[in-house]
Amino acid sequence: MLKSTFTPIFWVLTPKPKPPKLPSHAITNTFFTSSMPHVRHNAPVNPITPPPASSAYIHLPFCRKRCHYCDFPIVALGSTSALIDDDPRVSNYIHWLCREINATNVDQPDDANTITPLQTVYFGGGTPSLVPPRMVSSVLDTLRTKFGLREDVEISMEMDPGTFDAEKMRGMVVLGVNRVSLGV
Repeated sequence: MLKSTFTPIFWVLTPKPKPPKLPSHAITNTFFTSSMPHVRHNAPVNPITPPPASSAYIHLPFCRKRCHYCDFPIVALGSTSALIDDDPRVSNYIHWLCREINATNVDQPDDANTITPLQTVYFGGGTPSLVPPRMVSSVLDTLRTKFGLREDVEISMEMDPGTFDAEKMRGMVVLGVNRVSLGV
């Protein structure tokens, strides 16, 4: 059995809540009063609930070789690995990535009956375009089931010109990839 030395990386990103703006007299009064108020005095009465996730970053750590400038966790597949579809390093990683996505808690407001679907999905890496479309499809299906995807979802993928052809590109477009970050 192949033992993995890396952990699947999956982040669900939520927009940062903006802190409430204090009136200028509140700041002046705080610094010029004889006694400082207790810290909890300034705490909000109703804590802010973070908004639901709107984006997901999927790390696909596969490359042909490690570049001299790269600090990212990657798996160098080698330039001779023409059969990536059958590479156990890739298929095992995709399997564990889908398990991690399924195990991720979905933070939704208590009064929400439905899950807010993701607006963006970004496949980064490594070189995500090395991963076959059928494996990318299983990741997208898992995200769709767990979080939902908006009808107009933006799906971005980092691609290297030497790692895909017209057939693979058509396969990615059929899956919904509608934005490419092309590296050279």
